[in-house]
Amino acid sequence: MLAGSQTVLVVVGFCIVSGWIDKWFRAGPKKGLQRKIAAWHLNRFRNNSTRFYTVQDSVDAARLLSGGKPWPTATARSALGEGVYAWRRRAEAEVYLNRIAGSAPDVRIMTFRVGNRQLSSVHSLNVDALVDPEPWMSRYNKLWDGTPNHKYQHIQRGTAIGVEHFFDKSVFQHLRFRE
Repeated sequence: MLAGSQTVLVVVGFCIVSGWIDKWFRAGPKKGLQRKIAAWHLNRFRNNSTRFYTVQDSVDAARLLSGGKPWPTATARSALGEGVYAWRRRAEAEVYLNRIAGSAPDVRIMTFRVGNRQLSSVHSLNVDALVDPEPWMSRYNKLWDGTPNHKYQHIQRGTAIGVEHFFDKSVFQHLRFRE
């Protein structure tokens, strides 16, 4: 019996790593061992990830849920590059939503999570931590007539609302969106 239990744990570990476990959970009934494994997997991810909130219209929400492409390239929508712009706190996203709701009535808040291990391993920059952020913004921000060829995958910068997070399209596969 002990050997069988160890084998099941090894197989479950392999399933999680291989990535097809989510489809397996969704396809079958949620009872017994399958339900317990699904709950364990979900709680483990929640405890080891960070939640972000992004404000999107229905077209962009569908785009993000189906792979992200094509990425917006307009200056106002890709100031630091092509990717996802988000807030760490829901309250900040709600303030932003209320600011743009008049000009974009079909907007909503979407939630996504990033594994803490992935978040700590990407090439990041906190613009506000720079001694003088203005030269950096002038060089790399489209709104400041710069070109976003900075090579950072995650950028944080303070705004009047709060800290905005930019995730480059190169790390999109690590963002787990929820409908």
